[in-house]
Amino acid sequence: MIYILLSILSSTSIFILFKGIDKYKAFTHHIIVINYFVASVLGMTISSGWQNIISTYQKNWFLFSIPMGILFIVMFFMVGTSSQRAGISITTVACKMSVILPILFSILYYKEMISWQKISGIALALVALVFSVWKKPEKKEGIFLILLPLILFLGLGAIDTMVKYAQQSYILPSEASFFTAFVFGISFLAGIIIGFFRKDFFKGFTKIKILVFGILLGLSNFGSFYFMICALNKSGWDSSVVFGVNNMGIVALSVLAGLIWFKEKLKIINWIGIIFAFIAIWFLTGLYGF
Repeated sequence: MIYILLSILSSTSIFILFKGIDKYKAFTHHIIVINYFVASVLGMTISSGWQNIISTYQKNWFLFSIPMGILFIVMFFMVGTSSQRAGISITTVACKMSVILPILFSILYYKEMISWQKISGIALALVALVFSVWKKPEKKEGIFLILLPLILFLGLGAIDTMVKYAQQSYILPSEASFFTAFVFGISFLAGIIIGFFRKDFFKGFTKIKILVFGILLGLSNFGSFYFMICALNKSGWDSSVVFGVNNMGIVALSVLAGLIWFKEKLKIINWIGIIFAFIAIWFLTGLYGF
């Protein structure tokens, strides 16, 4: 149980940190690059991957990891923008609801069993997403604030689907930590390459608040993955229960943080969407049989 709690805290802190980054007017690009450097180094160290890094190009998943790493950092930028502009609560729901895309992929590609619980969960998840992100477009950016979480939903769902396919087709169980650390490394390099096209980009790394936010975000980013793996391996619960409890915990804690800490305001339709999100996670992860 302790690992699930640590995973929930790590994941929630990512959204909170992005809000803090916006509040203190720090440069998000620099922080995200540092974040992936820290997460990659931690992953390589824990997985003892440094000795294998030279021969990585021989891995079956090597070419697959490059587009994944690029998509990782693009979507992390989106998470940051959405947390700052649309709010923590809405962003978290969009992130957690993306689980329906790999589930649909598993049903269609791997011919997994279809049940009324899965169908109900997918339908509720779609309704939850629409309701939770709904804002009356009073200004020009109103449509943008609705589209942002929807893009996040599709992008993170694509990443989860790619991860599932890679793990099923290419990655050995013993390589999971090393693979993740390597993908984080690709994300770091992609961020640096993008920085070459920005004026005075590398000067920003010397600022203390940039380094602090980057390190904290990297620790949270890696922790959300590492503690989830530990929970799956050591909790004794079915993976569906672990994912369900984890997702529900992240949504609940993020909504509370948004309301109490950042004074976010949600409409009734948004609250209905969040409630539907809990029910959808409950159906999709099999918690109805827990």
